[in-house]
Amino acid sequence: MLVLYNEFTNKDLKRRNTMMGFGLIFTLLIFGLIAYAIGWRPEILFREKSSEYSLTPLEIIKARYARGEISKEEFQLLLRDLN
Repeated sequence: MLVLYNEFTNKDLKRRNTMMGFGLIFTLLIFGLIAYAIGWRPEILFREKSSEYSLTPLEIIKARYARGEISKEEFQLLLRDLN
């Protein structure tokens, strides 16, 4: 009876040696959830640049003039410089 019990436990222990793989997956999952909760998301790295950086110089000058940041004379001077 004792021999059968020892054989059963040895086989059982051999099957349980795969817990390291589960531990790795579980750890990566936990780190991923923490990173997501903090605010780091992969789509931030791969998204297109915002339209603010894709404006042409002429559009920027027009927007600054419309907001009143530059005067009409400055607008015309910058317009001549661009052409």
